[in-house]
Amino acid sequence: MENSDESQLTQEEIDAIAEEFSDKGASIINPSSSAARVKSHDLTSQDSSLGFSNNSIDLLNERFARQLRMGLNDVLRTHPRVTTEPVQLLPFSETMVDMKPPLSIHTFRMEPLRGMSILVVDPNVVFTSLDDFFGGIGEPIGDLTPTRIFTPTEDSIIELLLNIVFGSLKEAWAPVMPVNFHKSASEINPQFVQIADEDDLMLKSTVKFMLKDGTEAALYLIQPISLFKPVRDLLRTRVQGSEDTGSDNRWRQQLKEAVLDVPVELRVTMGSASVRYKDIKNLEIDQIILFDMEDDCTIYVDKSPFYYGALGKKDNQSAVKITKHYTVDD
Repeated sequence: MENSDESQLTQEEIDAIAEEFSDKGASIINPSSSAARVKSHDLTSQDSSLGFSNNSIDLLNERFARQLRMGLNDVLRTHPRVTTEPVQLLPFSETMVDMKPPLSIHTFRMEPLRGMSILVVDPNVVFTSLDDFFGGIGEPIGDLTPTRIFTPTEDSIIELLLNIVFGSLKEAWAPVMPVNFHKSASEINPQFVQIADEDDLMLKSTVKFMLKDGTEAALYLIQPISLFKPVRDLLRTRVQGSEDTGSDNRWRQQLKEAVLDVPVELRVTMGSASVRYKDIKNLEIDQIILFDMEDDCTIYVDKSPFYYGALGKKDNQSAVKITKHYTVDD
C-alpha cells in the first residue's frame, strides 16, 4: 500500500495554486484589450424592448378600426365614428386602473401566438348596438350599478360584437400572418381578471367610439409584449409594405364602384350665338334668334366638353351619335 504522505500537496504547491486563481483571475478581464469596458446586466429584469416600432401596432389598429366600422354597420346597423389612439406600453397593474364595473371583459388567445389577451368593451357600446339592432335610435344606457350583470339578450349582442371584433382583427393581421381567436372567459369586474404579473409590460390599444348623442365610449385591447416578440420581424417588414393590399384594395374597389354610380348631366349643344346684353333685355316672345350651326354638335358632361356627335333619330326619338372625342386643341 502506498504512503499517504506521498499523495499530499506541499505547502509551496498550495500557495502557487491559490496565487494563480486569486490574483490573475481578478485582474485580467480581457487580455486582448487593456481598455475594454464591462457593462453590467441584471439577469432578473425583463426585456422591455419591443424589437419593432410602435407605429406597426398603430397601423394594425387603424386597419382594425376600419374593419370594425364596416362590421358594425353590416351586422348591427349602427354607425358610430371610430377612431384609434396611439398604443401605450404599461405595466399590467396600470392597464385597467381607471376602469369601473360593470364592463364586458373577455380573455382570449390569438393563435398561433402564445399568451392570453384581454378585450374590454364599454357597456355603452353594448347598449347602443342593442338599441340599434332592435330599431331604436342608438341611445347609450348611462350609469349602471357595479354589480349589474348582462341579460341573455344583451349577452347575445355581446357575442355578435365579439364576432365582429375578432373578424376585424383577423382581417387587420392578414398581411402579417393568419391568426385565429378563441375566447377563454368573460367577466364584468376588472379586479377579477389576471393574465400576468403586476409588473409585466403590456401593450394597450384604445379604439374610441363617438355615439349619436355625443357620448364617448371605448374598446380596449390589452396584450403582453411577449405575445409580439416571436413575430417582431414580420411586424417590421410586412406592416408598412402592406398598406396598399388586402382590405385597402377592397375599399378602393368599393369607392370606385360608388363613383361609377354617381348620376351626371349629359348636354348636347347644336351651335352658339353672340348676343349683346341690351339685346337680351329687349327679347320678346316669338322673336327669332339666329345662330351658327356647327358641323358636329358638342356633347357636354356637366360643364365639360367630352365628345362631338351627329344629331338624328332612332326609334322615333331624337338621338345623338358620338363621332369623336373632344380634345383640348379643338
